[in-house]
Amino acid sequence: ESGKSFALFGEGRFCTQYATAEYNHDGSVKGNGNWIHRLTAMGWKSEALLNAAIGFQGVLPREKQFRYRAGACWVFPSPAAAADCNMNGAQCLTGYPYADSGPASSGYYNKVWDDVHHAMFVGLKDALHFAQVVHWGGTDMGLSCEAGEAVCCGAALSPQVDWPGGRGASVVQYEYSAGSGSCSIASSGLTSAHEFGHGSGIENHNNTQNFMHSPAYNGSVLPAADKNTLVGCVSSWNCPRPSGFRWIAP
Repeated sequence: ESGKSFALFGEGRFCTQYATAEYNHDGSVKGNGNWIHRLTAMGWKSEALLNAAIGFQGVLPREKQFRYRAGACWVFPSPAAAADCNMNGAQCLTGYPYADSGPASSGYYNKVWDDVHHAMFVGLKDALHFAQVVHWGGTDMGLSCEAGEAVCCGAALSPQVDWPGGRGASVVQYEYSAGSGSCSIASSGLTSAHEFGHGSGIENHNNTQNFMHSPAYNGSVLPAADKNTLVGCVSSWNCPRPSGFRWIAP
């Protein structure tokens, strides 16, 4: 196998809001399930869109592909405790990397590689190229991304940016409904793929209906130049960063 590996990391409010799942009598999951089910569905959808955009690039079907490798979460005693930790650094779990991260997306994605580093010690075996924070909004949007962004909130570092903590980081607001703004659970995988696209070097492309539109569409056909950028990144050892658990640009 070759390509790029990524993982999704829930911050405290997301993880605590979806700490448990309800089940039907036949054992099937009710609704969208707990954080494990939700991150898995989100990761698989993001992976599918990105790989459909890349298309067949090698001798074997799994060459030069994006791969969802893991999901991880921090479950607090209550969503209120998680929110207090995120905003004020109070009531935090030991080792929680997003303490006192505030209301801006940059406060989260510049710490996600610390979350990856922690995950390495509790079972993560796959080195990663991308890491994405999944943030919950509920009825309080609670996370500012790009100025003027309306529907589904997300932000990512381009492969050329050496932000503290390393490239390959992004953040996605899982769902919210606040005033005139809203983002559904169904949009989470599209937004995830959109931010990984930015992390691969692609800009918004709003005259075509694909996941790089803002807001993202459930489509994977990219303009030729954007497809070439995505293929070029997935084929390069250092786009957006070398694989590893912790890396700082020289």
